[in-house]
Amino acid sequence: MSSASSLVDYLNAHHPGADMVAQVCVNLVRSWSGGKDAQETYSELMQNAKDPAGVDQMLYQLEGDPAYADNVALIVISSAWGYSELESEIRQLVVDAEQSPEQFPSSWVARAALYGMYLMARNGASADDIAFRNAQGKIEAHTFGRDVPASALFAAMRDQYEDAL
Repeated sequence: MSSASSLVDYLNAHHPGADMVAQVCVNLVRSWSGGKDAQETYSELMQNAKDPAGVDQMLYQLEGDPAYADNVALIVISSAWGYSELESEIRQLVVDAEQSPEQFPSSWVARAALYGMYLMARNGASADDIAFRNAQGKIEAHTFGRDVPASALFAAMRDQYEDAL
């Protein structure tokens, strides 16, 4: 398994802006979900939610705060980076994003980020380190020193962004 610091090194070598991170996250989650589009992921999130209104609130927050969406996307990518088969896919998605940049609506990015967190939580994923973008715009790694469940990562990011890390 690769660490978030190797992801950070890889990403920083490619100078990713939020649009590149969004593109990688959307395409990674699309692949990881078996090709589901934004509407299909939303339907699944709503169908399986204990609190559908809470899902809409989280999506509203993600859509309205680009820094929040960027950092949640980085958590999703960090979690996937820990699996060798997904690491290779992420590497290719970064190259693809450099060669053919795409712009995604904030609603798609929000749904991909939330659905990626949902998949992580559903599969019991955890991480002891993640990548995040600091207030100065630099992508850095943060090590927790213990495995943290995906649901706790999302809650920490939602509550306090990188200051909670």
